[in-house]
Amino acid sequence: MISPYLNQPTIPLAVALPRMLEKIEAELVDRTVSTAEKWRLRKRAQLVRELLTPTGSPNAAVIDPAGAGADRAPPV
Repeated sequence: MISPYLNQPTIPLAVALPRMLEKIEAELVDRTVSTAEKWRLRKRAQLVRELLTPTGSPNAAVIDPAGAGADRAPPV
């Protein structure tokens, strides 16, 4: 048995994420959406925005090749 999901074309995240964000924001405007659902949609929109925001290496703060600062707490 072949899954129909596997037959769908793949879409790059750079294209899919903005589309997802537009859909989420449209659902947030809907007045029939419950408060709990709006909270969930806001959290989802926040996650998508974070994924769309370019940042440096996600491990840059963790890697300390020189070992400097090993005795100090990480920056907050």
